[in-house]
Amino acid sequence: MVRLEPAGPESKSPDLKARTPPRCQRHHSLVFKLTAPQSPTHCWAAAMRQSRDDANLTWYTEDPDVTECFQKTALVWFPCLFLWLFTPLEYYYMHCSKSRDIPWNWHNGSKMVLTILLVLLSAGELGASIYFSLHGHKTYPVDYITPAIKIVTLWLIPLLINTALTVLKVRKGGTTVTQMLTLTLSVNNKCEGLQSSGLLFLFWFFLVLCGIPQFRQEIRTFIQTDGDMKQIFRFVKYLMYYIIIATMFLLNFFADSQPKYSEYLPLENPCPELGASFPSRLLFSWLDPLVWKGYRNPLKSTDLWSLNPEDTSGEIVPVFNKHWEATKLRETKQALFLSNSARQQSTVGEIVNLLTVDTQRFLDPSYLIMFFSAPLQFVLALYFLWDILGPSVVAGVGVMIFLIPVNGFIANKVKSLQILQMNSKDKRVKLMNEILNGIKVLKLYAWEPSFEQRILQIRYKEMDVMKQSAYLSAGTSFVFSCSPFLVAFISFATFVLVDENNILDAPTVFVSLTLFNIIRMPLSLMSNYVTAVVQVSYHLSALNANVSIQRINTFMNAEEVQPDIVSQDQSQEHPMSIENGLFCWNEDGPPILKNINLHVPQGALVAVIGVVGSGKSSLASAFLGEMYKLSGRVNVKGSVAYASQQAWIQNATLRDNILFGKKLDERFYACGINLSGGQKQRVSLARTVYNGADIYLLDDPLSAVDSHVSKHIFHNVIGPTGILRNKTRVLMTHSITFLHEVDLIVVLRDGEVSETGSYKELLARKGAFSQFLLQHIQDVATGDNVVSVCVATLTISIGTLNAAVAMHAKMLSNVLRLPQAMFDTTPIGRILSRFSGDVNSIDITLPNVLRLWIPTVCRCFYIATSRQLKRLESISRSPIVSHFGESIIGAPTIRAYGASQDFLREAEKRVDFNQACYYPSIIANRWLAVRLEIIGSIIIFFASLFAVLGRESMDPGLVGLSVSYALQITQTLQWLVRSSSDVETNIVAVERIKEYQEYKREAAWELSDHLAYEDWPTHGVLEFRDYQLRYREDLDLVLNGINFTLQSGEKSYLLFQVGIVGRTGAGKSSLTLALFRIVEAAGGTILIDGVDISTLGLHTLRSRLTVIPQDPVLFCGSLRDNLDPTGRLSDQELLTALRNAGLSEFLRGLPEGLSHEITEAGENLSAGQRQLICLARALLRKTKILILDEATAAVDLETDDWIQKTIRSEFEACTVLTIAHRLNTVLDSNRVIVLDKDHVIECDPPYKLLKDETSLFYGMVKDAGLI
Repeated sequence: MVRLEPAGPESKSPDLKARTPPRCQRHHSLVFKLTAPQSPTHCWAAAMRQSRDDANLTWYTEDPDVTECFQKTALVWFPCLFLWLFTPLEYYYMHCSKSRDIPWNWHNGSKMVLTILLVLLSAGELGASIYFSLHGHKTYPVDYITPAIKIVTLWLIPLLINTALTVLKVRKGGTTVTQMLTLTLSVNNKCEGLQSSGLLFLFWFFLVLCGIPQFRQEIRTFIQTDGDMKQIFRFVKYLMYYIIIATMFLLNFFADSQPKYSEYLPLENPCPELGASFPSRLLFSWLDPLVWKGYRNPLKSTDLWSLNPEDTSGEIVPVFNKHWEATKLRETKQALFLSNSARQQSTVGEIVNLLTVDTQRFLDPSYLIMFFSAPLQFVLALYFLWDILGPSVVAGVGVMIFLIPVNGFIANKVKSLQILQMNSKDKRVKLMNEILNGIKVLKLYAWEPSFEQRILQIRYKEMDVMKQSAYLSAGTSFVFSCSPFLVAFISFATFVLVDENNILDAPTVFVSLTLFNIIRMPLSLMSNYVTAVVQVSYHLSALNANVSIQRINTFMNAEEVQPDIVSQDQSQEHPMSIENGLFCWNEDGPPILKNINLHVPQGALVAVIGVVGSGKSSLASAFLGEMYKLSGRVNVKGSVAYASQQAWIQNATLRDNILFGKKLDERFYACGINLSGGQKQRVSLARTVYNGADIYLLDDPLSAVDSHVSKHIFHNVIGPTGILRNKTRVLMTHSITFLHEVDLIVVLRDGEVSETGSYKELLARKGAFSQFLLQHIQDVATGDNVVSVCVATLTISIGTLNAAVAMHAKMLSNVLRLPQAMFDTTPIGRILSRFSGDVNSIDITLPNVLRLWIPTVCRCFYIATSRQLKRLESISRSPIVSHFGESIIGAPTIRAYGASQDFLREAEKRVDFNQACYYPSIIANRWLAVRLEIIGSIIIFFASLFAVLGRESMDPGLVGLSVSYALQITQTLQWLVRSSSDVETNIVAVERIKEYQEYKREAAWELSDHLAYEDWPTHGVLEFRDYQLRYREDLDLVLNGINFTLQSGEKSYLLFQVGIVGRTGAGKSSLTLALFRIVEAAGGTILIDGVDISTLGLHTLRSRLTVIPQDPVLFCGSLRDNLDPTGRLSDQELLTALRNAGLSEFLRGLPEGLSHEITEAGENLSAGQRQLICLARALLRKTKILILDEATAAVDLETDDWIQKTIRSEFEACTVLTIAHRLNTVLDSNRVIVLDKDHVIECDPPYKLLKDETSLFYGMVKDAGLI
């Protein structure tokens, strides 16, 4: 047996020189004496024990070394053990790889050959040990075991290399053919295409590192040898061995060539990470070209790489669906399938906030890493402190324990404040979304100041909460900044006072301070951890609860559309049928449709009619599965195409809107989003027709077009001679013009089917339909129609919040003053993104990073690239928000067309592009972190090196101080550079907000030097002089040379009514925009009572005019707020206006009266009710000029008659301009203006125009069937 015994007693002298053994003791043969052979395990254990016990050989010497036994066991076995231990993980990665077949080349061929050489060398070493043993040379078990281990281990290397190269797994179609595993290395069943192996890189690294002592030892022994063949063989063998492993280590710095086969489609611009070597990935060196490019030139989206295939939505979403986590894409999917009741609870603004703010908190998981690593740092540091200070460290721990309830109190307060802040943010973004969607109405009514104040009031409440959070953050920073000092001070004081023998010498103080400094950063940043955990984590402790996940969880668990509402039984006789149907909009709501029994015959044209609020649109929703079914059965046989009452148009080309995912037909190619109402409806109808469905559900598509276009559409598309004549068609309509041509008429009354039958059958019954029809015909005939830390934190936090308030207010003010053309050409999502994501950045992110910001010159490369990546990411986020908002608004149409998957794919595409911009930003952050760690490590290394070199002349206290502070340099440098970098990166939000602050405004709201009389206009005389109008400078004129005068002296009635008619797109609604100066004149003037309106302030002008617009726009809030946002009118005035508008019965059904809550866009009201509320608005303004812009297009004839009567009675001595498609509403006008192709063609009393059979007006009236 070989027994290792110390050659002499261990020196206990504290003097470093006294502990250094003579130079002759360097070698193991003199330090240890061998008595008998011993097992390798005992040899290794003895070597480990001896190396620990006799520190003179390794530590207390100027020439450190380790024993030969340790060199041949531990330093060889450790890399081999490491390789074997992690090989299963490597095989797992290979199994999961989606790439195959890396071709053979000089690189992997060289590695294979060198590895085989190493196997041969190890075999030779084993053979030599056997040879020397047989020829009388002394050998030991370790001489056999170690080469055998190396042979078996190195045998594994070609196997791993071959695994990544050999082509033996062939995939054809859906079948996988796999060769069986054999024992031969050249025949293997692995071909997984790994271009670089981290396991092999680390194995060769450890092998080279652990081989240095033996390499050094072999060189020294060879120099001192006297020609001993055994020593020469050992030297040559090890020299070859070490050169080969060093070469293998260098070869592993480079990745193999690209695999020939991949399960993913080829990428247009693949990310270099895919082909980067392990060291390149470890140091993020593959990002260097992008960093350099960003430093030299501004980055463009084309400079960015494609998203890695495994990171795309198509790969991640299936996994997410399996594990249910929150992502932007999942929210988009959830939004598409929300039920109507859930949709009313989750407004567009709230959902956009979830998308832009809450999900953003998941993109930086660093707080989780620190949350779990901080306790480990505490435990280890306290363990070593106990070893140095003993029980005295308990006093310091007591301080930490005392801070735990403080932490809990802060966490609960922050949680409460965070909930309040997010609620305010939701309200603000929701209202902002409504403002942007209804901006034209706000401008027409001059309501911008009222809504601006509503936004600012919410903003001020939001800021009050955030300021409270800032005070808490300041207190938290103060407490946790003081805590490391308090812990150290109390621990040292206790250490000195408990025992007079305890002395605070340099080693004790500085080692302890170093350990205290290790826990300083986690303690100092604990306030940030608390905030981050409260904001994101759901239930990490009893003290913390989630804000973001709770909000997302509520949304994700919201009620979805019932998938089984509509059955698809193809055996049914009728294509559409409802039996004993009872429907409501939400499960707890009152029934809207009752006792519905309806069967739609195959290929029939069915008209559904009824008064406002009778349930026509609800019936369409029931067929689509949008309503909540309380009882009954709904069956639809075949595909459905749907045209909604409110035309839904995407912010896309005209072609994309019409095709809606179908194949392209060049006839429809065009672009534009600012279409007239009639044009939008025609696009919606064109999309419906183009769909090629079996069933067409048309919710009053003819209401927004003139009689000529209506007739054309009916006869050529919908009617018996139209292209859809062989299809099943259900038409919800108010028009009676075409009822005699339909196959079946369904009359709805109070949510029930009152009558069904053909036109003649219903007339013969002389029921409600007959009376209604005869009344309408009669009406037509008569014409009725730390202190410093605390102060610094407070200063920065409050200062940045005040700046955020000012920036938001200035942006809001400027956006409300932008010309209408800006909103016509800019997607709402792009503007809304400024008020959600960017405002959140200046509210939350910037204050946090500014607290840690100090300028530094070390960040120039990173900043240049990171800032541009952040800008690209922000730009790519806006299309997501825009598409998201469109999808929510158009969800019923999307579902009706079965296009949900198409929209999800588009959402995936946009999210992937956003992540392609965001991913390099994250990697750039890590790129910086690694380089800062390297810089910090270099500083620590040289500080320690100089301390050792100057140990004889340097004061121990100074050495301890320098090394102690050097150990802090990495964290300090990292936070310093990153915080300053984050400031410049997130300043992009300020830049984007500032961009909207500087857009050119519309004209001033008020002009002090051009004040109109208080009662202006007194007569309502209107004159157009050679007026011209275009929507934008690059577009053609929409009004050209308009000349007419409406003299108040002309009228023989108290009410002077002017009808304005023309084909769809002739320029009728443009006259309204001209009068209100929504679009400024391109030439000519408009005079009202002799005053040039261009000389007035916009609000002075708009407040003296009244319009009932084409699209009835309502806002979230009470009925009172929708009628009078300024709050100047009494409740009695509001109630009177509602009654005069024909809403008496509606009012009686409202328990809360004027406080009745109206949901977003008035979705809890019918289209007719919304229009009547707009009429009530007009009645309250009491101006001399009233414009009706297609105001009765979406209401039934009875409601139309009521509106006409109300106007005649309530607008006495006023000039009323009626823009109408229903010509019966203008037949009793004092004058009719006929527009065609941007010009006034005719302007005369209607009776004169009807006498001239060649007049355009006569032709329109004849087309409408009125003569």
